[in-house]
Amino acid sequence: DKNDDLYIIEVNPRSSRTVPFLAKSTGISVANIATKVMLGAKLKDLGYVGLQPSRKRWYVKSPTFSFSKISGMDVVLSPEMKSTGEAIGYDYSLNRALYKSIRASGIKVANYGTIFATIADKDKEAALPLIRRFYDLGFNIEATSGTAVFLKQNGIKTRIKKKISEGSEEIIESIKKGYVTYVINTASENESMMDGRIIRRAAIDNNVPVFTCLDTVKVLLDVLEEITMKIREFKAMNLSVEKLIELVLQKDSSILGFVLAEHYCLGELNINVLEILVEKDKNGIQLCDYASYLYRKDEDVLYDIYEYVSNSAKNEDIISGVISVQKIKTVE
Repeated sequence: DKNDDLYIIEVNPRSSRTVPFLAKSTGISVANIATKVMLGAKLKDLGYVGLQPSRKRWYVKSPTFSFSKISGMDVVLSPEMKSTGEAIGYDYSLNRALYKSIRASGIKVANYGTIFATIADKDKEAALPLIRRFYDLGFNIEATSGTAVFLKQNGIKTRIKKKISEGSEEIIESIKKGYVTYVINTASENESMMDGRIIRRAAIDNNVPVFTCLDTVKVLLDVLEEITMKIREFKAMNLSVEKLIELVLQKDSSILGFVLAEHYCLGELNINVLEILVEKDKNGIQLCDYASYLYRKDEDVLYDIYEYVSNSAKNEDIISGVISVQKIKTVE
């Protein structure tokens, strides 16, 4: 609390989430050791005295949510636990570990597109440097009137969207049509609570990442900036598709889809790239990145990608990954 007093809310004598994560990240069988201690063994007799040596790799645990499966549920977080699972990402780079963890949790990650923001007055100053970072990365910025005026006053070009409570559906339509990459919405006591709820729900229903906490936005930006920097480095090399793929797989395979989409496709479907991704991409993540990029250029291209992978890909994860880009239905 404000006096730095610590209160224990509850104690759970079990090992369901955090303990397996700690065991994975430290390489120490925590549950096994705890069982021996409960049976009377001493830690020092088991060889565990002091702190364990730090490991070279970073391990990140991200919560996963099932909001899309529960119709009408609001995504605003509270002391009540709403997560239904967790995902782990690990790498020698913190940002790459974060990226893997975010992707594994089911959040789409793109370093381009449009940000829609509606920020509470109390959060505007804290949000400003974050929105500016999106702007510097090349994102288009859209916002409701109060947020837009504030951003414009601080030198960020922003397109104003009318509020739902004003009788407009343009915000929801933009989300439904796939024009919005990320939604940033912080709740205000004075805002129309229904507006915020409808926007958040529309984002979830249309597979658009929505952020209600600025700390999470900062983490996302750290990841996006590193991805963008690496893509620019690869672009400067001016390599053939084959040599580029070989190099990216050696250096950082997690951004293969982004690199191929930005520098070799130019908004058009490239069958050679599809063939390589279907062969190299084991879980569909890179193909999903590739499809997401092309979708911003041409909505119809998703059907072409789906038709190709459904006929040639044996891995169901790849096919379902393409479908999830914009929830396209099977072409009859």
